[in-house]
Amino acid sequence: MLTGMASGDLDVSALLVLLVHELRTPANVVGGYLKLLQDPRAGVLSEHQARLLANAIRSWDQLVAMLADASALARLQRGEGPRPKQAFTPATLASAAAAAFVAPDPGTATLMISAAEPAPPDECAPLPSLHGDAQGLAHAIAACARTLAHGRRPALRLVLSSAASGGAGHVAFLLAPEPALPEARSASVVWQPADRLRGGVGLELLLATAAIEADGGWVEQAAPDQGLTALRVVLPVTSSP
Repeated sequence: MLTGMASGDLDVSALLVLLVHELRTPANVVGGYLKLLQDPRAGVLSEHQARLLANAIRSWDQLVAMLADASALARLQRGEGPRPKQAFTPATLASAAAAAFVAPDPGTATLMISAAEPAPPDECAPLPSLHGDAQGLAHAIAACARTLAHGRRPALRLVLSSAASGGAGHVAFLLAPEPALPEARSASVVWQPADRLRGGVGLELLLATAAIEADGGWVEQAAPDQGLTALRVVLPVTSSP
C-alpha cells in the first residue's frame, strides 16, 4: 500500500470510501453518548457543563457532515449517483443557491442575490441558458458561499451576482461580502484557481469544486495580493434561450 501511495497509484475514491466506512460507526457511537447526556434523566447539568456539551455536539455534527461530504465526493469521482441534466437560466440557479444556503453557524451570515449589473449597450442580449445538474450546482454554489463565512465575526452579508461575464461562452457567479461586490466586479481583479484544500472549511470547497467541474465549470478566487475576499464560479454556456 505504501508503494502504491508513493507511485501515485492509490485509488483516492476507494480510500475515501474506506475512511467513511471505518469512521462512521465510532462517530455514531460518540454522537449517541453525547445525545444521551442531554437527556434530563441522565442528570442535571450545570450551565457550564451544558455549554461544553453543546460545543461537543456541534463538533460532532461537523464531523458527521464531513463524513457525508467525503462519501459524496467518492461517489462523484466514481461517476456514481444520479446527476440529472436540465436547461436553466443563471437567475434560476442563483435563486436556488440562495435558497440552499445555510450559515456555518446560526446568525453568522446571510446570502442575498444582487440586482443585475447594467450591461454595456452591445451586451444587452439576454443571458444565455446553462445546462447541467441544477440542484447539484445550486448546493455547490451555496457551499462556496459558506466557505467565505467560516470564522467570520460579526455576521457577514454575502452577495451572489449572476450578471458577470465569465469570458467567451461562459457565465460567472460572483460571491463576495456586500461591501466588496463593486471591487469584485472590477475588470482589474486577477482571478486564479480556488485553493480547494484550504484548511478550516472541511471538505465543502473540495466537494463543491468537484461538482462544478463535473458540469464543465470551475471555481476561482481573487489573487491573495488583491486583498479581496471573493469567489467566482464560472459555468459554460450551452445555448441562447
